[in-house]
Amino acid sequence: MNIKELTDKIVADGVLSQEEYRLFMDHVDADGITDSEEEQQIRRILKMIQRKELKVITPKGTPLQKD
Repeated sequence: MNIKELTDKIVADGVLSQEEYRLFMDHVDADGITDSEEEQQIRRILKMIQRKELKVITPKGTPLQKD
């Protein structure tokens, strides 16, 4: 699975769990180099969080940001 496919899967439900975050970061860090496609997907996730299109869920299961 490439980084775009992984990101598509992660954001599909509008929620970013800690497990998904770790999976994403492990994939990005796997080769020790952040390439342009990985940077693009990082920006995509950050923009979605800023627009409140993607909620970050804490380990206790509560949203990090308020609606």
